[in-house]
Amino acid sequence: MLRLGEHGRTEDNFSGPCPAMRRDLPLDTRSRFVRVVAELLRHAPDARRGSAGLGTAIALLRDNGIEGPQLAIATQQLDALCSEDALAASLAHMLVLSLGEDEARATLAALLGRLLPNTRCDGVLAEQVLLLVRATGRVQARRRLREATDFELLPTPELLGL
Repeated sequence: MLRLGEHGRTEDNFSGPCPAMRRDLPLDTRSRFVRVVAELLRHAPDARRGSAGLGTAIALLRDNGIEGPQLAIATQQLDALCSEDALAASLAHMLVLSLGEDEARATLAALLGRLLPNTRCDGVLAEQVLLLVRATGRVQARRRLREATDFELLPTPELLGL
């Protein structure tokens, strides 16, 4: 994995073998793997910590691929390692991909209304998700959103239209 900064310069590099993306696989399969991993890691690094700690989740994906429970396990690892801001950005992005901006905001407002009845919950979607993450914790935030939306909120190939 190569992470580029604002001006196209390399900021981080996670290199190593990738058994899940063998060269004999069709180009479409390899492209799908790259796209799903890129979406999963899109928000994981943050300004303060960079990509610190992401190696375990990346190794899991490289070794086992993105099919079945592997994607969920890697996502759980990233949820535990990344900052609250990064997790909120990732969840907000998945909500928009799953529901669209307006429905995502309405669903989240209803969820926050049930969980935090005395809290004002308007504003941009990422701020609302951050409020949920801080109120319920990292693991619970994804679980609560999954229950409220009936979506896994994972960057699956199907969600990405691949």
